[in-house]
Amino acid sequence: MLIKFDDIIKKLKCYKILNEELFKMSDFREELKSLYGKYKIIPLDCIITPFYVIDGTICELYVYELYIDIVQKKDFNKHLLEYTKKKSIEEIPRVIIDRHRNCYIDLFIKENLTVESLLRYIDYIFNSKEMKDDIAKIASKVSNDNIFFEVYYTNDDILC
Repeated sequence: MLIKFDDIIKKLKCYKILNEELFKMSDFREELKSLYGKYKIIPLDCIITPFYVIDGTICELYVYELYIDIVQKKDFNKHLLEYTKKKSIEEIPRVIIDRHRNCYIDLFIKENLTVESLLRYIDYIFNSKEMKDDIAKIASKVSNDNIFFEVYYTNDDILC
């Protein structure tokens, strides 16, 4: 069966934190787990931006944004070059390439997004040593319960 990406997001509890409307990443994971093996997702071009919320402060974890791009031609290298503004892949540090392998999904028009691909991203977010080290710079305790996200729709009129 098929379900629209934005319908999944609409099912999630929205948290109002410092005038921001955010969703809890763990809630998203649980919702996706309930869909696992039953649904494919009709995607939208969007960016999922994670945030770490601690002591009334919201810290944007923009380097861990998930880009979901609906494309006519899949080209991971082109995405990396555009994102980093580099001229060749060799100029891009390995850590950035590896991060983008986990934080980028490109789909052809009419191709469905899999629940597994979103769960893989969330697992990366929850288990990334690099991200935990970044959070540890601002928080004494790192907890997945403090990871929230926002969805930026980059092209509202694309519905596959």
